[in-house]
Amino acid sequence: MDQKNVEQLTIKIQGLNDDIFTWLEAFLLDKKVTNLSPATVKFYENMLKQFFAYCDGQSITRITEITPDILRRYLLFLGDRKHNPGGIHAAYRALKVFLNWWEAETERSEEHTSELQSP
Repeated sequence: MDQKNVEQLTIKIQGLNDDIFTWLEAFLLDKKVTNLSPATVKFYENMLKQFFAYCDGQSITRITEITPDILRRYLLFLGDRKHNPGGIHAAYRALKVFLNWWEAETERSEEHTSELQSP
C-alpha cells in the first residue's frame, strides 16, 4: 500500500466514533490490508461478532464501555454455554488482538486485557 493510501486510512480511522461495530469494520479492514489469510480474518470476525452480540445483550454499544470485568464475565459466559477450554482461549486471543489494536490505533492506554489472565 502506498503512502497516500496509508495516510487516508489513518485519517479515516482517527475520525471514527466509539461504536463497537464501526471499530470491528476498521479492524477487519486493517487485517485484510496487512495480508492476513482470509481464514484468519474470518476467525477474528466470527469471534468478535459473538462477543459483540454478548455486549449487545448487556447494553454495551461503545468500545469504551468494555472493561476487564466485562471480558471476564464473557469468558465465564462461554464456559457456562459449554464451550471447551480451547474455544474459550480462542475467544480470549481474538479479543486481546482486537483491543490491543484499538488501543494502538487510538493511542489510548486503556489496557483492557493487561489485567486479564489467559484462560
